[in-house]
Amino acid sequence: MEQEAAKRMWARSVSRHQLRYIQMLSDGDSAAFREVVSLNPYPGHEVVKLECINHAHKRMGTALRKLSAERKLGGKGLGKFMAKKCKTLQNYYSMSCDEVPLHTRCNLSWCWHRRAEENGETPESHRLHAGNFLSREVGQKLIPVYHRMSSDSLLQRMQHGGTQNVNECLNSVIWARCPKTVFVGKSKVEAAASMAISTFNEGASAMLAIMDKLWLESTVITVTTIRESDMLRITKAESIQSESVKRCRKTLSTAKKLKMHQQERGEGSTYGAGMES
Repeated sequence: MEQEAAKRMWARSVSRHQLRYIQMLSDGDSAAFREVVSLNPYPGHEVVKLECINHAHKRMGTALRKLSAERKLGGKGLGKFMAKKCKTLQNYYSMSCDEVPLHTRCNLSWCWHRRAEENGETPESHRLHAGNFLSREVGQKLIPVYHRMSSDSLLQRMQHGGTQNVNECLNSVIWARCPKTVFVGKSKVEAAASMAISTFNEGASAMLAIMDKLWLESTVITVTTIRESDMLRITKAESIQSESVKRCRKTLSTAKKLKMHQQERGEGSTYGAGMES
């Protein structure tokens, strides 16, 4: 579906809107991008692929969990690659230790070691600061993953800092009205997509305009219910952005990743890009 939608949008952009799309934001293994490139909608002009930073973040976690399971890098003790670290290591890591301090690329604004040196003081032990410390033995085995995920070409495609969250959110709004698990005809899918887009962009109040187009009279109860629905949506969106809810989401996400990691160590990988179902 995504491939066909992309091909249609790119193919008609010049004839219908007199414009060319120059960039396409997608995940790493995007069939839609390959289809657009093969279509060659703008001869002589290249379509640039941008990476979704969330998908790159997810690929990093998958690669780390796979490496941990294959190399058996876990265990107890300082610097071991325990399952819980996989999620944290998607964001940052440190191989620096008291014996071999590695802070040449650290910034003075946040590095405790650099600040101590700048003030002429003896830096404290890494055990007190490096909560995500890795032993050199473990760190050396992870380096190829970080090299691959920090290549210049990949980082250039992620400089925009964009994600596909909006697309994923719209998809969930559509399938809430027309579940993918139930077979329906074309007209119902189109109606569900149209209603989802209207609601996604303008809220439930968009239904009032649709009712007006269909010569349907809206009662006071209808208007009140729709407005309350929009207010509830706004309140929920603001609540989701609160720090307490964010911390709760991170905790639940970490627990989910930990459980997945434990299952993969016992059963092996059961789902992933390129795997047959």
